[in-house]
Amino acid sequence: MGEENINLRDGQFMLPLKPDSFIVRISASFWILVYGLVYYVFPEEIPEKYLRDAVQIQYLIQGTLSFEEDGSFAATSAVFNILPQEVNHVAVGLLNCYILWLILTQIKTFRGIVLIIPLLAPLVLLNMMAPTKDTIVLMMTLLIYSVSLRVRTPLALLLTILGCYAVYGFFVRGYYLLIVVVFMGYLIIDKTHASRVFLYVPLLLLIVFLLPEQLYQNLEGSRDEVNFWIILGKTDYEVRTLFANPFPPDSGLHFLGNYAYALCLLNFPFLLDVSVNEVIMAVDIAVNTWLITTGIRMLQGPQRLLTFLFVAHVTVLILFEPDFGSYARHFSSVFLYLLPAFAFQERRHAEALRRTIVAQRSSF
Repeated sequence: MGEENINLRDGQFMLPLKPDSFIVRISASFWILVYGLVYYVFPEEIPEKYLRDAVQIQYLIQGTLSFEEDGSFAATSAVFNILPQEVNHVAVGLLNCYILWLILTQIKTFRGIVLIIPLLAPLVLLNMMAPTKDTIVLMMTLLIYSVSLRVRTPLALLLTILGCYAVYGFFVRGYYLLIVVVFMGYLIIDKTHASRVFLYVPLLLLIVFLLPEQLYQNLEGSRDEVNFWIILGKTDYEVRTLFANPFPPDSGLHFLGNYAYALCLLNFPFLLDVSVNEVIMAVDIAVNTWLITTGIRMLQGPQRLLTFLFVAHVTVLILFEPDFGSYARHFSSVFLYLLPAFAFQERRHAEALRRTIVAQRSSF
């Protein structure tokens, strides 16, 4: 099957340094089969905490929840209401299987097999257990990722991103419009000479301190609103990692303080609690940081834009995310933007292993 091995003891023991393509496809097929069994055959075994968005969307479709209560849920349910629910369920499952296949078949090494676990865990558990708002995000990221593979210049990809985010931001989640603004800002900074980048710092601070007070509330106030409703018992669930803003979002100084506080808590989860979930999230964030660095420093062409788009997502999410689960759900839903960086590192590591094999063989 083309598997490359290396002699480790007098030619008697053969240890594969990396899996061949057949093993990778078998492994991918196995995990997709497991996912398909859970999604299609045993959906009742899925914990309720992974289905909250899906339940609300279902209530909207059935008319048992008012559309005015949440515009993003209403817009999502309107999309899913186009087709019968049975068709939606099958189609969403197939979409998720295809996305998993795209990701899993990028693995080239045993290191990749290990690293993909913390990356896929939040993506699958938080976004793929049922049709949710993030199902549309997955569709959008798949389109943008596919375009990035097929174009040679960034312009076509940039227009696709702007078009998708403008429509989704206008009809479903307004903060996606802010993500586009931040994304364009990162592209401008990237095109600026390194010696002049520091000039953007005072400009950014000036903009922050000149914002109207209501805008501070709109950007960061939702975190406190979630805390308020949960404390009042207006929700049917508790959030273990929920946290509030340390300062009222009413000034530029408080805005920066709240952002710095959320940045630390969300990206260093052990500061708030320690459990298996925090371990997985910490590893996930560490690997994502490594992939972001890879994408910015080593990728070229259209796919490099996807890294900046992922960073723009994280930048905006830190403004208002109220807990670890919500944060992980939202940034993992756009993991496809980091897939080119993951694939690059896998190819690079596989080539290093190949050279090791050649060097070892030549020494015998």
